[in-house]
Amino acid sequence: KIAEAFAGKSGQAYISGTGVGQPKGLLTGLTATELATTGKITFKELNTLVYTLAQKYATNGVWLMNRKTLGEINGITDIQGNPIFRQPEVRQEGAKVDGYLLNYPVMIDDNMPSLLTATTGQIPIVFGDIKSAMVIVDNVSVFTKRDDITSIGFTKFPSIIRTGSVRLLDEAVVALKQI
Repeated sequence: KIAEAFAGKSGQAYISGTGVGQPKGLLTGLTATELATTGKITFKELNTLVYTLAQKYATNGVWLMNRKTLGEINGITDIQGNPIFRQPEVRQEGAKVDGYLLNYPVMIDDNMPSLLTATTGQIPIVFGDIKSAMVIVDNVSVFTKRDDITSIGFTKFPSIIRTGSVRLLDEAVVALKQI
């Protein structure tokens, strides 16, 4: 249970952490292109995002968004009427890819803001080479200490992990933000 709690909190910090008492997140201070309309996205905006990214980063590009945002994108078609999102041929347990958008892999992270509920300035969609853009340092050890002194009759187990993240290359990712 402790490991699950830490995984949830650190995952959230890797996306939107401030860097003060927590890891600095991918979205913190990221420059992004504004969406044309609130809560809506078009084929043109997504296509422009792909071609805005430098080729050396687009080669390893992935989309990062939450499930609700992907649900909104799922029905968008290109100029010829073809869907721009496609499901993987076989969905396997533990698969790293949730589908393909404009022929680039989509990764779901529910710590990302939703396109439908994002407030002004929030970033619901990121595209790029996230492995080049971010560095995450994680010590897998959980330090736990028994505390049966501070609350008489109760035993607490305060636990800590050591983790950190920072965005190194802003040019490796592009994003869309809510207006």
